[in-house]
Amino acid sequence: MVDHRAAQSPVRDQGDRPTCVAFAVSAAHEWIEGGNDARSAEDALWAAHQEGGPPTREDTAVRLALAGLERLGHAEESAWPYGNPAWPASCPPAAQLPGRRRALPVWREIAAGWQPIVDEVEAGNPVIVTLRLVAPAWVQAEIDAAHNSKAPTNHAVLAVGTRDGEDVISQALVVKNSWGSDWGDDGYGFVSTAYVEAFAIRAHVLEP
Repeated sequence: MVDHRAAQSPVRDQGDRPTCVAFAVSAAHEWIEGGNDARSAEDALWAAHQEGGPPTREDTAVRLALAGLERLGHAEESAWPYGNPAWPASCPPAAQLPGRRRALPVWREIAAGWQPIVDEVEAGNPVIVTLRLVAPAWVQAEIDAAHNSKAPTNHAVLAVGTRDGEDVISQALVVKNSWGSDWGDDGYGFVSTAYVEAFAIRAHVLEP
C-alpha cells in the first residue's frame, strides 16, 4: 500500500464544465513539480485543442492534452486562471510568456489494467486514469459497481495511491478527483480493483 496524497496540490473543482481531463493532467504535472506550483487547467484544455481538432472523448483527450503540453509547455494557473477566460477563448498573452510556461515531463501510455497502474503508482509515478463513469457509484468516496452497470460517459482522475484489501472490492486505487474537497474523502476517492478491471479505458504516466 502506498499513499501519495500528502505530496499533492490542493484539490480543485471543475464545476459544471466537462473539464476533468484538464484537471487530471494538470494535477499530474503539479505532482511532478512538487505539488505547490499550480498549472493552468484552461491551458491544458487549450493545448488539447491545438493537436488536430476538438477531443470528444476523455480517453482521446488525455493523449491530446499531453501531446499539446509537451509541444507548447504548460502555463501557470496564475497566468490563466480557470474560467478567466474560459475555453474556447484564446490563450491570454500572460500565459504565452516563456517564463510562465513549464515543459511537460516525459509521458507514455500503459495498459489500463489494475497491475500496470498499481506498479506505476507504487513507483511514485503520476498515472492519469480514464474510466467509464457509472454515476451512482461516484456519489461517495468508495467506488464500486457491478460489471453490467451502465456507464454512458467517461471520467479522468489521477491515481495517487493504493489501498490493500482482502478482495477486489476493498482493494482500491486512491484517486484525486476534480469535484472539489467537499466530495469523497476531502476530494479523493477509492476505486475498487473490480471497477478498474471493468471500466478502465486508458492510462497515461508522467515520469519524474
